[in-house]
Amino acid sequence: VCGAARGPVFAAYGCSALLCPPGTYNTHGRQESDALACMDCPSAQYWGSIQCPSADGTQPPSTTLLPPGENERQILVQFYQTCEGMDWDESDNWLSATSFCDWKGIKCAPGVETVEAIEMGASNVVGTPPSELFSLPNLKSLALYSNPLE
Repeated sequence: VCGAARGPVFAAYGCSALLCPPGTYNTHGRQESDALACMDCPSAQYWGSIQCPSADGTQPPSTTLLPPGENERQILVQFYQTCEGMDWDESDNWLSATSFCDWKGIKCAPGVETVEAIEMGASNVVGTPPSELFSLPNLKSLALYSNPLE
């Protein structure tokens, strides 16, 4: 069921690519990349757990582990690295210390550092974009037309 014949994600992560096993969790309930591994959680009783409940069965309070916008930056960096960003036709400012809102093809909400659109059509974006792009909380538009995507 979880063999390499099902594709590269299954080849890399086995059954965790389908669902995180009991005793583990992550925010997607399955492992899709090295960045989103199933993490240990002894109190997670079910396949595909998306939270780590405390030992008494209650959910822990929500906490922000990264400064605002930093998670979005990490997702964009993963996109760049996964899709051969160094070979994009235009990758101005990508991976620089400037705001990711200044990176070529990234459009942010006015006055707020949050991604609303990725406009990278015909830019030589190669391969399979990471599914984490869909975790960008305010993404409204993703334009990747005319690229050699898989």
